[in-house]
Amino acid sequence: MQVKNTPSVIHFQGFAKFKGKPQAATRTADKIKENFESPFVFWDKKIKKEKTYYIITGKHKDKFISLMRDIDMFELKENVEKYMKEKAEKISLKELHKQIKNGKLKI
Repeated sequence: MQVKNTPSVIHFQGFAKFKGKPQAATRTADKIKENFESPFVFWDKKIKKEKTYYIITGKHKDKFISLMRDIDMFELKENVEKYMKEKAEKISLKELHKQIKNGKLKI
């Protein structure tokens, strides 16, 4: 039996978001968490028809962690763009699925 072990590669030092219907967005977030080691992936908890998930890695992850010292976690998750002082880059579910399938998360 031959096993192909391909490492997951993240070419991402940033802050991005994607939206989708709750089930599709949750499945995509789970795939990102399963296939890539370092990103934080969470949703903003705001009640809407679509869920908005955020992906944070690299220096942005360090900034997010430092903000957790001073800001309540729930407040930070609901207003992450406000506290990070920048807009998250938008990425489509279709593009994310393609990147996950190729084993590379690149934004």
